[in-house]
Amino acid sequence: MSSIEVAAVVLVAAWLSALTLLVLLLVRQLGLIGVRLAAQGTAPDQSLPIGTPLPEAVTGALPELADELAYLVFLSSTCSSCTDFARDLDMLDPDAPVRVFVAGIGEATDDLAALVPDQFPTIREPIASTVAEALQIRGTPIALQVERGILTGRAIGTRVEEIRRLLDAYTRSDSRQLATSLREVIDSART
Repeated sequence: MSSIEVAAVVLVAAWLSALTLLVLLLVRQLGLIGVRLAAQGTAPDQSLPIGTPLPEAVTGALPELADELAYLVFLSSTCSSCTDFARDLDMLDPDAPVRVFVAGIGEATDDLAALVPDQFPTIREPIASTVAEALQIRGTPIALQVERGILTGRAIGTRVEEIRRLLDAYTRSDSRQLATSLREVIDSART
């Protein structure tokens, strides 16, 4: 092997090593971003699947959810982004059927609940934790769309715009039709 061939092999090996290192660093950064987002309450999809009927613990605590459209917003006093989220709820239509669940106890929870606009009912402990546990909520803030006792939508994120998109999506007939179809399938399976 000539010295040029040896140099070419060394150069290719160095290039492959550099690319491997770059890929490993990118994977590490993606993992760190996931950890940071989870710590801020924006962990990936952590609740019951869309199309699931509400558990009895939820309909028992809030029987009106079995017959109407509602948006359930879950906040926690231990969530760093929930304070800004609660403040921004006033950007939503005041007539939107939003219910805000504030989990936690103590002064921090009182402060968070005080930030929720008056037009939206605020549900506190022990009902807030009971409903969140029954719906398998693991991270906050999160909003769930419920229609006639069926989970029909979800918005996860630290911005109120996520809920606004969920509200806007409902105005389209395909979303309402899906909710009605899901209810009919579940009702027929029960009989």
